[in-house]
Amino acid sequence: MCSTMGLSLIPRRLLFFLGTFGICSGFVQENCINYELQFERVYSIPGDVAMLNSTLVSPDVFNFTTVPYNITWYDSKTGHEINNQTGRILVQEMTLWFLQTTLDDNGEYVTILRTPSRCFMQTTKLIVDLPVDGECGSPRKVYQALTKGFTDKVSCPLEDQIKKLESYNITPSLKWYKGCEPIEDETDRYTYWDKTKLRIDQVHSEDNGLYTCTLTFTLGGVRGSMSETINAWVKAEYTLTPQVHEPANEIIKTEIGSNFTKRCLVFVPCVGIPIVDIMWLVEDDFIFSTDPTDRIYISETRVWSQDEPVKGFWFEKLLMFSELKEKDFNVSYTCRVYSNRAHHEGYFILQPADPDILLPIGLTLCGVTVIFVSSVIIFYIFKADIVLWFRRAFPVFHPNKDDTMESCQKVVADVEDHLHEGAQYPPEDPVLSRIVHYISKKKMPADLPPSVVSSKSDFPRHLIPHETICTECSGQTVLSEPQFITATARIMTVTDVTESMYFFHSNYLCCRLAAKDLLLLLFAMIQTPLHLCIFVVSCCLHVPL
Repeated sequence: MCSTMGLSLIPRRLLFFLGTFGICSGFVQENCINYELQFERVYSIPGDVAMLNSTLVSPDVFNFTTVPYNITWYDSKTGHEINNQTGRILVQEMTLWFLQTTLDDNGEYVTILRTPSRCFMQTTKLIVDLPVDGECGSPRKVYQALTKGFTDKVSCPLEDQIKKLESYNITPSLKWYKGCEPIEDETDRYTYWDKTKLRIDQVHSEDNGLYTCTLTFTLGGVRGSMSETINAWVKAEYTLTPQVHEPANEIIKTEIGSNFTKRCLVFVPCVGIPIVDIMWLVEDDFIFSTDPTDRIYISETRVWSQDEPVKGFWFEKLLMFSELKEKDFNVSYTCRVYSNRAHHEGYFILQPADPDILLPIGLTLCGVTVIFVSSVIIFYIFKADIVLWFRRAFPVFHPNKDDTMESCQKVVADVEDHLHEGAQYPPEDPVLSRIVHYISKKKMPADLPPSVVSSKSDFPRHLIPHETICTECSGQTVLSEPQFITATARIMTVTDVTESMYFFHSNYLCCRLAAKDLLLLLFAMIQTPLHLCIFVVSCCLHVPL
């Protein structure tokens, strides 16, 4: 056993070392991995609550989710294990609470974490200071800057303590003070914000000073509190949160094999020179090369100032590809900006460009247009042959095929035989003489009905020939049934012109001559012995006209 007198003579570090190896009764002799003294110190004042927290329960130390463990706290001054003391000390696994600290609580406290096969050790230091006379709050200050002319905030450093209490289902209350005067929520320019922050609207020079946040709660049956004091000063020079304008979290399409450049464009509202760092990343890997011989490289940062509408600085850094490869696509490229305010970022993703369909569509439309125009021209020139071919190829579309087509085919055959025998068009003597003789026999009646001469409205509208036999043809040549010619014919008489006439004709001759070379003589006769001769330039379509 180590005597109390011996403890006072042996340096604390040496005592801890000896206690670790079993020289003092408080420590069991173990070969633990030592994580030494934590950098972060815990500060308190007499009467306040102090929270010491071990960081050994971490995946960086061991797999705490699958490996069982237990934690023991030791006082390095005595080497004894620390247990719960009503109203004074509360041990909650990795957390050691001093519910009412005293000056004697100054010192280092050891955490030993044991698993079935290993153990780990860590030391945490508690510093208890007396308050400064005539000053409210903690004697240890945290320094924070406020930006003049802008809305800014003071942050309470007790965020970890609040989270720990909330994990126990304890809801603490937070109160702010400036100097010794309490600050009420939403009064003047102050607002309690986001649990641990005090927002100050339009910061003035008089907002310099000490701000204290006090956390009050009940733990282990004891009503306690802890405080932190912030020394805030107002500065004329400021740097606000960087704004990433490009890239704008976008998808960019481009061609494989092409070169490509994308800029990172950042604006920092500030007075004075801002300190920012701009980095390009491919997925999670930083790009540092500025050598153009590399396939992927970045440029140096270009900087320029701006006074209106907002004072600040622009920063530009380029990401360049000398040649895009397939592996460069569907990958996230991020521009990240670091500053003392926060870090912000924007990204883009490359994708292969869509096929250019405008040219094929244009060529297709041009082709369709050419085909359409050509078809119209061809149909206009060869419409007779096209119609005849269609009727021969698709006779099912012509319900009068048995009468009309057969008779037409017979007539066409007769005409072709006649033409093969030497017939010609236009006719010459004696054929022409016979035609003239036939026409000359058509006599106008001596007395015309007055209604015919005097009134167009009473003029017969349907002129249907009654002749069935060609009187001038050789043999008993039967004329075809009357065929409808037109419903818009005009007849000129000695007194007037009558329009909208329906004409029919009978014939026995068809030909295949072009329209410009064919003159058909069509004869029509009505009920009264009125004979009219109509000259029509037309093309015979191998059916009776």
